[in-house]
Amino acid sequence: MHIVFRADASLTIGHGHVMRCASLAQALRAQGADCSFVCASHAGHLNTYLRDQGFDVRALDHTLSDARHNAESLLPNWQDDARATIDAIQHLSVDWLVVDHYGLDQAWEMALSPHVSQLMVIDDLANRAHHCDLLLDANPGRLANDYASLTPPGCRVLAGPHYALIRHEISQSRTDTPRPRHQHAPLKVLLTLGGVDKNNVTCQVLSAFNQFDSDAPLEIQVVMGLHAPWMAQVTEVAQSMRWPTQVAHNPSHFVELMCTHDIAIGAAGTSALERCCLGLPSINLVLAPNQRLSAKALHASHAAALVELQDGWENALHQQLRALQQDAPRQAMHIACSHITDGAGTARVAREMLHA
Repeated sequence: MHIVFRADASLTIGHGHVMRCASLAQALRAQGADCSFVCASHAGHLNTYLRDQGFDVRALDHTLSDARHNAESLLPNWQDDARATIDAIQHLSVDWLVVDHYGLDQAWEMALSPHVSQLMVIDDLANRAHHCDLLLDANPGRLANDYASLTPPGCRVLAGPHYALIRHEISQSRTDTPRPRHQHAPLKVLLTLGGVDKNNVTCQVLSAFNQFDSDAPLEIQVVMGLHAPWMAQVTEVAQSMRWPTQVAHNPSHFVELMCTHDIAIGAAGTSALERCCLGLPSINLVLAPNQRLSAKALHASHAAALVELQDGWENALHQQLRALQQDAPRQAMHIACSHITDGAGTARVAREMLHA
């Protein structure tokens, strides 16, 4: 079976689309499928990363620019994208084409359908029509019926975090045991805001930490992504922090860091579900509109705190930090978030595809 993924990464849209597709591709490959990627080569792409993982990558012509005014709008040049994708896969016998791209909708999918056996869409928005055989939206709070008017008859919809595309190394590290913490030890805080953090929210959060008045000590570990444009500034700010602060750039032991910290402050995208899988209490920040549904659902389930980046957000962050310095609220959040996803969603989606 040959499966092709159409997804992009860039400094504008981040790395989430490609990374969750890579998680699914690894699970499918482990079951004997051949997997290829078709990706644009925008600044901040992950094509080299995918090749290092052993995947065939067909880079789209660099003249195909992403001219959207925001990351959730449709590509104005979708016809060019469709033609380029057809050219990239024309010599392949494609059993599944998986598209994970907010800029593409049913028009693009209908153009590609004659060239593939089956088509799958990964979405978060439920804001546009699709022409596909299988649709996945793993957001907490998402229901299959949200796509009833957006998908054709017979399309199977996999909705909710039961199907979250969690990386294998994270699901393997899942434990039901709360993290031990000595009474007088510093609260270990992991700050990780995605592969890019294009608006440099990391520095804003570090500034808020410097204003945090607490008798109990903190230790802060910042993790920056592969193409983080603000790495130098974040490193400089970390050196002047009132709390001990370390910065790691694309660390190979990231999962270990998630397993050895008391709480995390992170974006409310796919990484929020990874933290849930590990039972890591978190304060989620909404960095893009597509993250809002998930962030609110996790907050309503007491699985994570939510801080909206609006006037007074620093005080809201301080309140959440004070609450999570206490053992009881932190352990209660550990239990609640670990119930959101068991880490087996990737395997479930792979089975749906392989046995279709």
